[in-house]
Amino acid sequence: MTRSLSVTKSRSLVKAESDTGTNISMAAKNITPPPTPPLRRSSELRSNDADLLLSLSLNRGSHRSTEISPRSPPVSSVKVFDTSSNTYNLENAQVAGAGLWSTVYLTESYPSVGNPIAELTPPSTPQRLSLDSVVAKPRAIAVKVPARGDAQSVLTAEAHILSYIAADPWSQAHVVQFHGLDERNGAIIMDAIPQTLDTFIEKLEKPNEDVRKARMAHLFPCVARRLVEGLAWLHLKGVVHGDIKPSNILVGQRSSQSSTDIVEMIADDPDAKNIAPLYCDFSASLRTSGGNDAVNSSSAPSKVAGAGTWEYLAPELVTLGSPDPTHASDVYALGITLLTFLMGVSPFASMRANRFMLRHAIKSGEPLRFAHDGELNKVRRLEGWEGWVRSALAKKPEARPTAKEWLAQLPE
Repeated sequence: MTRSLSVTKSRSLVKAESDTGTNISMAAKNITPPPTPPLRRSSELRSNDADLLLSLSLNRGSHRSTEISPRSPPVSSVKVFDTSSNTYNLENAQVAGAGLWSTVYLTESYPSVGNPIAELTPPSTPQRLSLDSVVAKPRAIAVKVPARGDAQSVLTAEAHILSYIAADPWSQAHVVQFHGLDERNGAIIMDAIPQTLDTFIEKLEKPNEDVRKARMAHLFPCVARRLVEGLAWLHLKGVVHGDIKPSNILVGQRSSQSSTDIVEMIADDPDAKNIAPLYCDFSASLRTSGGNDAVNSSSAPSKVAGAGTWEYLAPELVTLGSPDPTHASDVYALGITLLTFLMGVSPFASMRANRFMLRHAIKSGEPLRFAHDGELNKVRRLEGWEGWVRSALAKKPEARPTAKEWLAQLPE
């Protein structure tokens, strides 16, 4: 009996000690500091806003449904500019260009200082820093800022397209490098390349005709090949650019030379190996889901309002109803762009002041008929190229080559 009471008492003491230990353990947990809050990506902070903007961007007319197409990329697929490690200042930035939807500034990106979120994270083991990591060099960037309130959805849609393109490592050979969407102001951040094909063409016109002819002989074939290669690559990725023109092509360098005057640089470069034309401005672009079925990723309400530029629109797009651009209309627009490069001016330049005449000329499907004789002579001086350019300017879309076929037809 005594032994039984002893065992019972021992078990009670063990249970009491166990309960006490449990209480102490619980108390200890109550005084343990909370774990470091996980860092939330900025794309998660405004997902509701992004959902709304994306749904608006997928519909051109206000009468259409704002449901997000199941074929559209999710909001999280937008590449976000990392403001925790990089920043920039627009106060003294140079305006590179302005359009219906946006203004583009040239400035520099530099490392951020004093990240408030990082201060909440316990310090890690100190690491040895190199001089380059302590004194980071600023990077030249272009900041594309919405020009008005309803432009935000346009830039958000463009950021989706650019994020999709930039995910492919080959993109940097054909498209200006995209660094992300700055969610603080809705701006698109890209590499800064200050010279467009427009300004390049203007500089080529300044020397005398003999100098220009000599330069064009080795320069045009190189630029044409790289632009058609880039277009064929975009179409292979299922992207319709929708607004190809000289001002939407940036002319950069493949080498590390510091000169920004590429026209002067190529005078001593007979192979034009350093020139790198890159497509930019995808605000009127579409993603295709296969075949000719286009998924609209632009919120521009119509071609007349800004999605596409009159002088570079294919004849089938200058109609009532503002049809979406296609791979075939991209080929036509690049054909007009390269024709402008050859002539030094658009074939429709004389009709810019009269919209009715311009529309009639575009719908005719014969752009060379409206060029002056002196301009046509510049085309004919470059033997073998007139017929190649003409093939992309057929009035009927089905009569034009695809970008891949056009590339294969390049003169030797």
